[in-house]
Amino acid sequence: TSVGMKISILQGSATGTVAYSETQTASTNANGLVSLEIGSGTVVSGSFSTIDWGNGPYFIKTETDPTGGTAYSISGTNELMSVPYALFSVNGTPGPVGATGPQGPIGLTGATGATGVAGPTGVAGPAGATGPIGLTGPAGPTGVAGPAGVAGPAGATGPIGLTGPAGTTGVAGPTGATGAQGIQGLTGATGAAGPAGATGPAGATGPIGLTGPAGPTGAAGAQGPIGLTGPAGAAGVAGPAGATGPTGPAGAAATLPTGSASQTLRNDGTTWVANSTLNNTGTAIGIGTASPNASALVEIQSTTQGLLLPTMTLAQKTAITSPATGLLIFQTDGTAGFYYYSGTAWVPIAGAGGTGTSSPTANTLIYTTDGF
Repeated sequence: TSVGMKISILQGSATGTVAYSETQTASTNANGLVSLEIGSGTVVSGSFSTIDWGNGPYFIKTETDPTGGTAYSISGTNELMSVPYALFSVNGTPGPVGATGPQGPIGLTGATGATGVAGPTGVAGPAGATGPIGLTGPAGPTGVAGPAGVAGPAGATGPIGLTGPAGTTGVAGPTGATGAQGIQGLTGATGAAGPAGATGPAGATGPIGLTGPAGPTGAAGAQGPIGLTGPAGAAGVAGPAGATGPTGPAGAAATLPTGSASQTLRNDGTTWVANSTLNNTGTAIGIGTASPNASALVEIQSTTQGLLLPTMTLAQKTAITSPATGLLIFQTDGTAGFYYYSGTAWVPIAGAGGTGTSSPTANTLIYTTDGF
């Protein structure tokens, strides 16, 4: 998530003069950590390139707004520690080293107390030789954990597993026996073609005679009966099923907000939110209420809004195709008012369309099996 930060370089002490200050807006990684380069942000005061690092000590102060703005609620200050030969590396060639002054005795390390108000910075003395690095102080208390980052997008669908090898083809069943062929009749002598007579009943098929010399083609004899169909061969054995391919990795589960019982979640265009007044109990719908009446399929409760029916002109009402009996609309032109379809015609509701009685009871609308 995006966080707003202000970085200040303080001279002399943890509450000393601000030598340089800048702001940056960066995004955290999946662990809630943010990395940035000091000196590349939006300058608030001072110049990073003109800081006299030899005139220290220097402290770095960070201020953070976890919401990405400038209302900084988390802050911390630490001293910048350096190796000796890096103190003047950005300021050109160093001058000759001055005489080393006598080193005073090192005092005992006292217990760490609360940070007092820093006194005014004294006049800087000449730089002496760099003393040994002091012991590392005790670690400060762990800062308050930042808010949880927004859930990342759902992971991509894993690749489809490889198709298993095709099963072996089953053994083909034996071919059924061919039915017996009818006996071929004798070839009759070719006679003069007479008029076609009525077809007589088919005679029994005689035995096959010896093949004589080919004579002229005689008239086609009647076709013998078709032999019986042989039985179907047995089905081949089914081949073994191919191995199932490996399942792809599951994508990351989406995080949904926690709502109240029967509340309908709503997408605001970016993520799912639980601020809807639409409730679904499984048997009824409630708008403005989480407990719709047991006798109602839909119950609407409000003291600031009403129920708005479809509004249309006379021409638009007339153009409705096959309106259902009991269909209710509000007509805006002509004789304006509420109309219902009786099954054969559009009828104005008494007291609303300018027709019928206008008594107080005329505004009560009741629909029975016979109509309104």
